[in-house]
Amino acid sequence: MKQPKVSVIIPVYNTEPYLRQCLDSVVNQTLKDIEIICVDDGSTDGSLSILKEYEQNDPRVTVISQPNEGQSSARNNGMGRARGEYIDFLDSDDYLTPDALEKALRVAEENDLDAIVFGAEPFYQSEWLARNPPAVYKQTAEATGVMTGVQYVKTAKDRGTYIVTVWIALWRRALLEKNGVTFKKGIIHEDDLFSFQAYLAAERVMRIPDRLYYYRWLREDSTMTRPVSAKNVIGCFTCAVGVMQYGLRNEDTDKEREIRREYTRMIQETRRNYMAISDEERKKVVFPSEIENELFLQVTKERYDLKTSGEAQRIRADQLREDLKKQRKRADALQHDLDCVHRSVSFRIGRAVTWLPRKIRGGVRCLRDHGLGYTLRRVLYHMGLWKDE
Repeated sequence: MKQPKVSVIIPVYNTEPYLRQCLDSVVNQTLKDIEIICVDDGSTDGSLSILKEYEQNDPRVTVISQPNEGQSSARNNGMGRARGEYIDFLDSDDYLTPDALEKALRVAEENDLDAIVFGAEPFYQSEWLARNPPAVYKQTAEATGVMTGVQYVKTAKDRGTYIVTVWIALWRRALLEKNGVTFKKGIIHEDDLFSFQAYLAAERVMRIPDRLYYYRWLREDSTMTRPVSAKNVIGCFTCAVGVMQYGLRNEDTDKEREIRREYTRMIQETRRNYMAISDEERKKVVFPSEIENELFLQVTKERYDLKTSGEAQRIRADQLREDLKKQRKRADALQHDLDCVHRSVSFRIGRAVTWLPRKIRGGVRCLRDHGLGYTLRRVLYHMGLWKDE
């Protein structure tokens, strides 16, 4: 059987409303020499029936069914069946422009590329979303020319245009197989680790500005739009560990800086996600090995706890400062009231009326405490008749 030019791998899970648009965009590509591998990941809606229909009508379509094991497992399953020179990943709620594969393949073959990267365009589920779009992938109109994968990653990150999603590229199948690049099972954010390893293994990468892929933004139950949870923390940290392990296996000075850079990025993302989730979700952050749990404790959780403790102390200090400010205001108010009393006519009259009784009481206390001689001297001193030595 003739080897197809491109293997399109489509993981499918409960995307019945969008699946026909996705499949139509592939079977109607201007490039006909392709195979379409659809992996149903235990869908519970009508997705599998639609896939079977397309399989019957187009010999290029192959449908694989598996229990629900997640997108990583479905993609790996599809890669294991792929025969094309290049692999294209397509999510089942997105679609391609009619000539996407032809354009990308032509550039890849003309330049003998390991990966050809292209642009993507969002589309929205409602008019409100179109008017109020969420953050989208940063696009660039610049083509890169041919460069190594390390150079591509560095350039893209320096420009702020590094994108980890695997569906914005055609990947040479031999590159992935030779370097053992597959998706980490059981996590989300799996694209981060896959793309990074694939790019750094590539010797020839090029980016074109053509927007060949349309991604749906947003679907309420999609991975990209769910609230942050323990799964995000686990996924990001697992990818960080994978990057670290990749660095230990690849002692290459050209790659070292980007490996450290990516590891730092994933750890920072892990911390941000950990800060964003509830205490109940944090209890679910558990890893398969004690080493991973200890490493997570050291680089993420303890720093969070320290930051939380510092934050609590800062809040307490702010409260104390506020209480002190209130006490000062109250003291100032009391002093003002006291000054007003002292300046009042009634206070002055009262002081004059009570002057003699107060002096007599003072004299009696002085006589009792110090004796007659001292008391007479103090009286004469206040009358100006005695000079105190």
